[in-house]
Amino acid sequence: MEQSYNIWKPDYRITEPFGGISVFSLGNGHTILLLHGSDNDLKLEFSQIHAMTIHEEFAHPHVDYNENIPAIPNNNGGYPLLVVENSEWIKSFTDSRLQGDGRIPVHYQFLSMSYFVDVLSYEPPISEWVKSNDYDSVFSAIEP
Repeated sequence: MEQSYNIWKPDYRITEPFGGISVFSLGNGHTILLLHGSDNDLKLEFSQIHAMTIHEEFAHPHVDYNENIPAIPNNNGGYPLLVVENSEWIKSFTDSRLQGDGRIPVHYQFLSMSYFVDVLSYEPPISEWVKSNDYDSVFSAIEP
């Protein structure tokens, strides 16, 4: 079965491509992604990620394969938040490198005009809109 991409739509207000993505690792797998929109940023907070990769837009490995790669978001279409079904990346992990209890993480892929970020997580992220460059919302998530 071939890898495929499904739209993951946590918020109906996503109507345009994101300019970039900032990634903040807060320790113990707690990770925040800020997807930079024109007026606001979409904050995605993962309580625990299993793995993550960050690539420049055209350096992502899937552009080398003869597969139905997702459309890069632009004014003519494409969608920036995806779930990768039948993920080749997940298949590269042995059971012992996963949790070993038979559960399979979800492969999320986030596309922007500058970076592609792939995240494996057993728990879905919490999403909310924040003001652009509102780093206080990121750092307030750090436990004292």
